[in-house]
Amino acid sequence: MISSASTTLESHDSGALLAILICGTAALFGLGVYLLSSFTRSRRTAYTPATVCRDVAISFCTGALTLYLWGCAQILLTSLDDQYKFEECEKAGGFERAKQVDAYVGGYIPLRFTCHMPKGAPGFDAVVPGYLNPSMAALLLAALAVGGASVILRTRQRRRSTSPQGEGKPL
Repeated sequence: MISSASTTLESHDSGALLAILICGTAALFGLGVYLLSSFTRSRRTAYTPATVCRDVAISFCTGALTLYLWGCAQILLTSLDDQYKFEECEKAGGFERAKQVDAYVGGYIPLRFTCHMPKGAPGFDAVVPGYLNPSMAALLLAALAVGGASVILRTRQRRRSTSPQGEGKPL
């Protein structure tokens, strides 16, 4: 959604960003506590390849969530005042381009804040670093791959422990 450069950023509602930050921080705290609890002696002795893969996948998701919240916090701080928006556009595109900006365009997925130019001229991204979205995507793809490996390993482990030949003992 495009809004006038002199008005607040409509596509990034401050209330929505604040809610994302609060809920995301709570989720991040919970994931952190879970991951730290996996270092206890009783949990470490019960580790199997499947549980290690699961915890690595959760670590990747935690990293992606951390990056997303960091980007949301940057956008929230920028969207508080028009002067901050102008300064960020100036940093990203220079003073001459920043003073031509007629609107701000944003999105949550992928996380972006674009300084829109008039008359079809290409806009330019500001606030969200260029590496943020690719890093989140890489972490989530890695989490998906390692999480899939965890499911496969866990399925094989269960089959082995319940096989009629008694090949393996329950782990």
